[in-house]
Amino acid sequence: MTLKLLPLVRNVGLAGALVVVGSATQKAFPFENFPVIGDRTLKLAAPASWVAKAESQKREIRGVRRAVSVIAVANSKAALRAAPRGQKLPSGSVAVILTHFPDRYAKAWPVVRRLRLPAPVSGSRQRTFHVRFAGQGVIVRVLTGSRPTRRLLRAVDSVLRSVRSP
Repeated sequence: MTLKLLPLVRNVGLAGALVVVGSATQKAFPFENFPVIGDRTLKLAAPASWVAKAESQKREIRGVRRAVSVIAVANSKAALRAAPRGQKLPSGSVAVILTHFPDRYAKAWPVVRRLRLPAPVSGSRQRTFHVRFAGQGVIVRVLTGSRPTRRLLRAVDSVLRSVRSP
């Protein structure tokens, strides 16, 4: 069976990042109704109403500047713009930022087979955790603009569970 992606390109207007969005079959990717976004190393599915961007950046890892890939998804454009800058997100919004790089720089981090939200920290609008996933060191940041509802947390968890290595 051949995986068929219907290429659609959407420019969300942030740093000129182009995001390839496609639709995959059920067996190849379990979230068939969600657009697929990603880069050469990781891909994920987000609800169709969410916005996304993927880009390469230089970040300091263990005291040395290294190339990393960043995939960001949010339920609004305002949240997608505010999250990477450390600004407060609008009320009711959420952003998920995955920063990943080769795992040789993340040897002490726990290995996981599937990404999912950790247990909630009361009163926290930001959750950050570090794991090794699919041969990559992954820093996951989940930011919310207000106290998240169960529905919003389920949506974030489904986005994290959809992360795959191509």
